[in-house]
Amino acid sequence: MKTESVTMPVSSYEIEFEGEYVNVLFFENVESISTEPEDVQRYQYDLYRIEGLKYRPSLIDAIERDINGWLNMAKEKEYKKLTDAIRSKRNDLLAETDWTQTADTPLIEDEIKMYRVYRQALRDIPAQGGFPYDVEWPVFG
Repeated sequence: MKTESVTMPVSSYEIEFEGEYVNVLFFENVESISTEPEDVQRYQYDLYRIEGLKYRPSLIDAIERDINGWLNMAKEKEYKKLTDAIRSKRNDLLAETDWTQTADTPLIEDEIKMYRVYRQALRDIPAQGGFPYDVEWPVFG
């Protein structure tokens, strides 16, 4: 997920401590995005997280021995989290319009067809090229 900051990550990962648990943040594709000489230096990067790991002294060594494996695991978790959230929202929108497709709907045929097109566009969201990072939500009408 793209993130902007005025500080550049100093490493490819960072550990946030929360008591006996930690979050591991991974930074990828770090680039400067300032455009004017007087702008505050800003950076953009892809940020991936693994949250709620129980801290152990060997964690840093484990990450550094297999940084790509850990990064891929963080990417998979991020992907699943985003896809679950988008599908949940999509399913809610479909449920809100279920009544439009019943036999006793008060809608006229043209309205029913418009809802049918809208509902199909909702079902097609996972097939969008940028899914789940760049989703275009359909608009009814």
